[in-house]
Amino acid sequence: MKYFIAATSVIIIAICILLEIPLYLGFFVSALLNMLYYRLKEGYTTKELMSYYVNGALEHRVIYGIILLIGAIVTVWIASGIVPSLIYYGFEFISVNYIFTISFLFTSIVSVFMGTALGTISTVGIALMGIGKGYGVDLNILLGAIVSGAFIADKISPISGLHNLLLVVTETNYKKVFKEMMKTFIPVYFLTLLFFIFKDFQMSVSVSSLETVDLYKEMIATYFSISKVLLLVPIVVILLPFFKVKAKFALLIGTIIGTAITVLVQGKSLFQTFRILLFGFSIDQSSNSLTEILKSSGIIGMFEVILIVMGALGLVGIFNNTGIITKISSKLVDNIKSKSDLIIKTGLISSIFTIMTCDQTVGVIVPAKLFPNKYKAFEMSKEKLARILSDTGIVIAPLMPWNVNVIIFSKVLGLTDLGYIKYSVLCFLFPLMTIIFALKKNLN
Repeated sequence: MKYFIAATSVIIIAICILLEIPLYLGFFVSALLNMLYYRLKEGYTTKELMSYYVNGALEHRVIYGIILLIGAIVTVWIASGIVPSLIYYGFEFISVNYIFTISFLFTSIVSVFMGTALGTISTVGIALMGIGKGYGVDLNILLGAIVSGAFIADKISPISGLHNLLLVVTETNYKKVFKEMMKTFIPVYFLTLLFFIFKDFQMSVSVSSLETVDLYKEMIATYFSISKVLLLVPIVVILLPFFKVKAKFALLIGTIIGTAITVLVQGKSLFQTFRILLFGFSIDQSSNSLTEILKSSGIIGMFEVILIVMGALGLVGIFNNTGIITKISSKLVDNIKSKSDLIIKTGLISSIFTIMTCDQTVGVIVPAKLFPNKYKAFEMSKEKLARILSDTGIVIAPLMPWNVNVIIFSKVLGLTDLGYIKYSVLCFLFPLMTIIFALKKNLN
């Protein structure tokens, strides 16, 4: 029965996504359903269940601050002219004929330096989407390229919090894991690159699209003070994490710099700037096309995202403490009889928990605790375990509409359509490559 309740929880969340019901309601209803079941059928007290929920919601509380910082930096970087400058000069430097390829390559490089997929999408990703809108390209393909590049941060960046968590829980070091990861990373990266090159060759650009670009540039120059000097700000923020500055502090510094530029360069008063930070920014509503690109809901607009994340993590807290996660994983671990079976089940468990819990950390921690003895028994290295977790539970996150990552960047980008998922090919190819490697003993 408990498995049925867990499955029903996932279905409730899926229904909310399909019917466009606020997702936090789905998580809260699922939590209440689980509490009711465990209270009536399993003998847990209401106090115990509430503590599981609250502790789960607060376990990763640092993420709430990061969400608010993302809302702040996106808003103030638009208002300050930083994002408009990136878009304006991007029209000159980025050829529309290779926009998908360039976007993938650029975001993959930036993400390694930033160490965060969300940070990459929330800064340079917004500018690239603005350029894509101006050119009139397929935004689903473009966002697929951006997401594919951005999530390389979580996989191999030496300053990624998630990657460092992976090293800690698998008791490995960066150099050895990096070498092991290249077995799948190199073929997947080049296959993804070929996919976006192919999409670039398939695309045709109309004369009207190029005329729209000129119109956008003219309007941007009208509404903002544009300068190439402003392009230095994202460069600084991108490089900060590489100098041991944590991502949250890099976002905070970026927000402070953006606030100063809004006042000093764009001529907004301090009161106007703080109001923009809180309630968002948009330009003259008479320019619908430009308004669609250069708008943000501010810090207040991220509160719904916080409710969703809180609901998701609270539900995970109930799952963890009632033992349902351990029971599901134990059933899958039983009867492993070969290396191929071990690899596939490792990836499966990692993926299941990333999907169920909306959070990659659970998809890393649970199998990292379950499998070390199995890998030792089959004379397989801990580095291989780390690589498999990275190729599955970590990179599939943006493929799940209810995942914390997707919830946040969907809000930031104003997404109403999840068509980008089928073009996030890097995130599909890594799990597929893991299965191929599992079936080819000579590659293991």
